[in-house]
Amino acid sequence: MTLAAPKDMALQEQITRIRADRPWRILVILIAMLAWTIWSHLRPTTLTLILVNLALDFLTIPLETSLRRRPTSRKFYIYCTSLFLQSVSISAVLIDNVLKHPEQTYFLSAVILLILVFNCLMVRTDKTMVLLVSVMPVFVALSGLVVMWMRSNSGLVDAPLIMVTICIALVYGGATFILMLRRSAALHAARRDAIEATRTKERFFSVIGHELRTPLNGILGVAQLAEIEAADDRGRERAQILKSSANDMSNLLTDLLDQAKLAEGKFTISPAPCELRSAVEGVVRLHADAARAKKVEVTERVAPGLPVWVRLDELRLRQILSNLLSNAIKHTPRHGTVSLALEAQNDKLVFSVEDAGPGIDEGQIATLFQPFQQLDDSASRSGMGTGLGLAISKGLALAMGGDIKASSSAEMDVGAKFTVTLPIAECAAPSIPRIPSDWGGLLAGKVILLADDHKVNRTIARGFLQRAGATVIDAQDGQQALDILGRTSVDAILLDMHMPRKSGHQVIEHLRADKRRANLVILVVSAVQDCDIWGADAVLPKPIEATSLVETLHGLLVATDRRLSA
Repeated sequence: MTLAAPKDMALQEQITRIRADRPWRILVILIAMLAWTIWSHLRPTTLTLILVNLALDFLTIPLETSLRRRPTSRKFYIYCTSLFLQSVSISAVLIDNVLKHPEQTYFLSAVILLILVFNCLMVRTDKTMVLLVSVMPVFVALSGLVVMWMRSNSGLVDAPLIMVTICIALVYGGATFILMLRRSAALHAARRDAIEATRTKERFFSVIGHELRTPLNGILGVAQLAEIEAADDRGRERAQILKSSANDMSNLLTDLLDQAKLAEGKFTISPAPCELRSAVEGVVRLHADAARAKKVEVTERVAPGLPVWVRLDELRLRQILSNLLSNAIKHTPRHGTVSLALEAQNDKLVFSVEDAGPGIDEGQIATLFQPFQQLDDSASRSGMGTGLGLAISKGLALAMGGDIKASSSAEMDVGAKFTVTLPIAECAAPSIPRIPSDWGGLLAGKVILLADDHKVNRTIARGFLQRAGATVIDAQDGQQALDILGRTSVDAILLDMHMPRKSGHQVIEHLRADKRRANLVILVVSAVQDCDIWGADAVLPKPIEATSLVETLHGLLVATDRRLSA
């Protein structure tokens, strides 16, 4: 499992806080050094050391920026080394000038120490660490100058004074080294805590996603069956209300989980062949009832030259478009119009959604794509929600290599416009045919093994599959599924991943290792919609949607039959 870098603000503050005010710091050092250079009559050695110091100062700017964003012990070591070398160059300047002007020893020492103290104060990081690292060379240099002064005035023996100087330097350097080791240990401990926190968070969202989607699957499934089998309009209307409410709750859960993945950098983009017009029309149909309820007209404008099949993540495209279209319909007044436009510009897909709502102030546009942000509570742009839709859409667009921009003119009351740009590559149509919307009988003659430990899930899925003409065999756990497969021939298996005795993942591993079942279609039901993770032929999200389940199974079975007959 790949772990994301620690991104919690509390952890960042725990590791380090470096907020350098570089312009002021460099300006003060530059003025002091230039004054010193003029005073010393442009001595070549002094000038060279000044330039070295300034070069080191400028080189640490990107290092400090990197430390702020992602602190590590290695970067901290390099940062301390840079400060040490700067201090060495200043010490060399001090010694060089004192040797020429011994009478200025105290003045020069005071200037150097003031510069170093100012340097440490402006860094605002671990002041003890930076002070020790920065002052150590100067301290040793001053000790050496004291030795020289005492020698010239008292004629003392060199050896004891040199030993005293070396001992002082060793003690000072040892204390600095020990402190650096402690700081490094603290960084490693913080990193371990961050990794463990990331793992705990991943497990939490995985469990929550599964546990909440399971009852949602039952609610939505019963609503779909009730809508299909309703005897009159009143019963059908009630089923539609239940279905709509379940879908709203499912979308809310999806938004929360998606935002958590985006925040951790864990979002997976899976490009595949996508029929653009079909994907867009599917999203428009999805929101047709909401638009019809408000008497809002949704217009589509497709520019000439739009490719039919492109390679991108259709699920994420639909998610972005669905969020934008939902917002547009919600904010458009009754009898208003929502415009959807698509065009291709070179190798990019550009689509825009424009509503006829009250518009957005320029000052609020910057906060549109921040999580949990809602612009206002006015009646004109009211509506329940989490404030996650636009933030997730922005994150998805960026993850796909594109972007979203918003524009509006609140003063003119002309609504808001959202423009999405995504990179695309034209491709050939896949071999799996499009499935008609009437899916009754599509799975006639097929035997489907349904493995799920939750009775409600099995009841719902069985109702969908039997309505499509399939023969369904139930299994309550992974081991029972393998036992059934050992004595019964099936065309496909519908797997839940969280089951007792043997998990769905263990079942897939067992089946993929058996060459006799190499052509068995495996369809997984999971919150993690990545076939490569599970090793399945396809993944359906919970809660299951009847048409999606039947059409996906039909497409996989048709593709398998064609491959075997080729």
